[in-house]
Amino acid sequence: MTKLLFAPARELLSLCRTLEGSGCEVYLVGGAVRDGLRGMPSQDHDLLVRHPHLSAPELLTQLRERLAPAPVFEVGAAFKVLKVRWEGEWLDLALPSQQTDGGWQSDPRLPLQGDLARRDFTVNALAWPLCVPAVDAPKLIDPFGGQDDLRAGRLRAVGSALDRLNEDPLRILRAARFAAQGLHPDAELSAAARQLAPG
Repeated sequence: MTKLLFAPARELLSLCRTLEGSGCEVYLVGGAVRDGLRGMPSQDHDLLVRHPHLSAPELLTQLRERLAPAPVFEVGAAFKVLKVRWEGEWLDLALPSQQTDGGWQSDPRLPLQGDLARRDFTVNALAWPLCVPAVDAPKLIDPFGGQDDLRAGRLRAVGSALDRLNEDPLRILRAARFAAQGLHPDAELSAAARQLAPG
C-alpha cells in the first residue's frame, strides 16, 4: 500500500477530530501529497473539503458552528476557499471546482475526481484522505497516474497539455521548475510549451 513519507501536521489531525461526525470529507491534495510521496518536507498544505449533501453556504455555516470560536472566512470568487485560523495556523480549505459553460463552479458536492481533473500536472492531481467518513485505511487517490509519473521522473499534463497551459501561462514556468527538480516534461507537454512560449 502507498504511504506518505511524513505524518500530517498536528493542526490537521486536530481539525479532523473536531469535524468528526459532521459528514465533511477533508483531503490533502496537490504539492503536499507529491512531496510526501517523494519523502520531501512540505510546508504547502493544500486541503480540499467536500460534503455530499451541503451547498457551499450550508457548509460554511456548519464549519463556523463546528470550529467556533475559530474564525472561518470565505474568499475567492471563481475558486471558493475557506480560510480557517486553527491552532495558530491559517489553513485554506478549498471547495471542489470544475469548469462549466458558465465558467468555474465551486461546490462541496462535486466529486473529488472532477476537481483533480482541473489540475495542471498528474503529479499534482493526487489526493490523500485525512478525514473521510467510512474510510478506515486511507489510500492514495491517483486517477491520472501521477505516482507512476513521479517514479519515472516524468511530467505530464492532466488531459490536453495545450489546454492546461492555455488556462494559465505560468504553468510553463512551473514545468521548467519541475524539470530542474528532475521531473522531465513528456513530448506532448514539451511541444505545447514550445508552441505557447513567447517570441
